[in-house]
Amino acid sequence: MPVIDRDMGYDELMVRLAGMHSVSVTVGIDEPDDLVQIAAWNEFGTEDGHVPERSFLRSTLDENRPRYVQLQETAVERMVDGLDPRLAYGAIGLGVVADVRRKIRAHVDPPNAPRTVQAKGSSTPLIDTGRLYDNIGYRVEHGE
Repeated sequence: MPVIDRDMGYDELMVRLAGMHSVSVTVGIDEPDDLVQIAAWNEFGTEDGHVPERSFLRSTLDENRPRYVQLQETAVERMVDGLDPRLAYGAIGLGVVADVRRKIRAHVDPPNAPRTVQAKGSSTPLIDTGRLYDNIGYRVEHGE
């Protein structure tokens, strides 16, 4: 009796799984260069202490790590079901961007110095003109 090989999607699934390791999402600010520098000064503080550390990226990731792991697991499940990796990981990027912006709106410590509050007319750290806040974004990379 001849053996009949019925794929039933196995080969396609293996191709999809093999490509998943090359998917990543990056959240932050990647341009313009002056804004990248301002973000770095605020995230890590300056060596001279003029700008204190106000982590808005690392702290958001640390605080939400369990949820991000779950989002990644869900993205992988959806990719196995056929969802484009850029869409699956794009959902993660959107969620992290929303969390970072939420953190900034909630006032990242330490508070602004009185002179800074007077100069910009607001006591909210990390928000002056809104450029930093508005330029937080994500990028999905998928090597094919």
